[in-house]
Amino acid sequence: MTEPELEIVDIIAGHQPNGDPVLEKLRCVRVKDGYALAEAPLFAAAGRLDVIKLIGEKGDYQVVTRSGNLTIRFVSKHPISVVLDEYRVEFEKMGAEISNVSDRFFSITAHVSIGFNTIEHLLSEVVKAFPESAWAYTNVFDGDSGEPLQWWSSILKEQ
Repeated sequence: MTEPELEIVDIIAGHQPNGDPVLEKLRCVRVKDGYALAEAPLFAAAGRLDVIKLIGEKGDYQVVTRSGNLTIRFVSKHPISVVLDEYRVEFEKMGAEISNVSDRFFSITAHVSIGFNTIEHLLSEVVKAFPESAWAYTNVFDGDSGEPLQWWSSILKEQ
């Protein structure tokens, strides 16, 4: 069986102060309803394996199908290699995946069924061990209102 062909798609991850969009390049696989994200976005409000539909040509998108994956952005003034040396195994034991690793940040993909409390407990431990670090969900809250998106409710009911 051949691997699906990956395409690079630009999606809006935010806006500059002047209103211009900030685009994030993501590896995706073309599927019937749009594009399945092959990786966790670092800034855009979607999760790995979510299916998105592009709207227009300027990076606007709509999530068509949620995969159930939460995306968490972790940033630190500490070298990320040191943070991950200490906690990568703990994230993996929890069932999470690490991606987008750079000197000062990384992404975490964790299925919502792991539980918000479990995820947040581990992240609190990491921030306690590495002060001047912070984390945020990228696909849990509405970017404008700050209200929870609640997309996970139907996924958790099915389990």
